[in-house]
Amino acid sequence: MRGAAYQPVLAHVLRGMSRGLPGAASARQAGAMSAPSSLPEGAPERFFTLADRPVMQWRLPDGGRAVLAMHPSSGAFLPSYSLFTRLREGAVDLDELDRPAFLEAVRSWRARAAAARHALPIQWQPTTDVEYPYRAEQDGQELVIRANFHLPEPPWSVLAAGQVVEELWEWPAAWIKA
Repeated sequence: MRGAAYQPVLAHVLRGMSRGLPGAASARQAGAMSAPSSLPEGAPERFFTLADRPVMQWRLPDGGRAVLAMHPSSGAFLPSYSLFTRLREGAVDLDELDRPAFLEAVRSWRARAAAARHALPIQWQPTTDVEYPYRAEQDGQELVIRANFHLPEPPWSVLAAGQVVEELWEWPAAWIKA
């Protein structure tokens, strides 16, 4: 399977399992600068968990491979060079999953990350961008709030590394708008 056959998986895995293509949304920072997605071009090839943490082997257009692991607190998939060797050598602590099991692991991991994030007093800074009105940092990862103007979607999305990691219907009580 190649390219287009993976698009449904991409849509669910990397954009919060609710809409669009993963990483396609560019989270704009303060002003009109756009942050590129951390996802390389290509398609997911194999799915794993490492201590329940979702990990993907990614096929690059040039035939090479990359490994992406979910960031523990943001829920975004980021390159993981340290896991590449372990994947190549068939490490025993990695469990290979089929797509449905992987999607469930992603959903579960992101739900836990969102619950933990909602309890933190995250200081959100306003931007000058109407579509991306707030940004903040959590554990070294920039988070961006996107306003969703297309109902009946949730009013906001939380993006990390250009990927939708959470949809918000209500602003968490612990979060602070500066």
